[in-house]
Amino acid sequence: MSKTQCNSPFPNIHSNIWEPSRVTFGFNYFVIFVDEFSQWTWVYLMKHKSKLLSIFMPFFNEIKNQFGKIIEILSGNSKEYFFCCILFNLIFPRNFTSVNMSSHSTTKWYSREKE
Repeated sequence: MSKTQCNSPFPNIHSNIWEPSRVTFGFNYFVIFVDEFSQWTWVYLMKHKSKLLSIFMPFFNEIKNQFGKIIEILSGNSKEYFFCCILFNLIFPRNFTSVNMSSHSTTKWYSREKE
């Protein structure tokens, strides 16, 4: 995970798209979200990588509504996170301030909202 110390659940979420699965059952990909503090993990099945935004939006709202927390940083491993972030910012312009792509193809979204 990251080198920064996380003091509570949900400000830092790490994510990964796994592709393609050998055993599909109609789904070729899955995406995981892992909370850096608690290590809680959510797994969502996807037919296409393009479904990332439609999975992330309800996940973001679930964390916000159920736990009263805002995801401040979402680290991902794929270009889909970059495009998902741009679309998410168009829909919810107050949530993320920037997108950074590292040399290791990691996308980090930094939230504008604070608790």
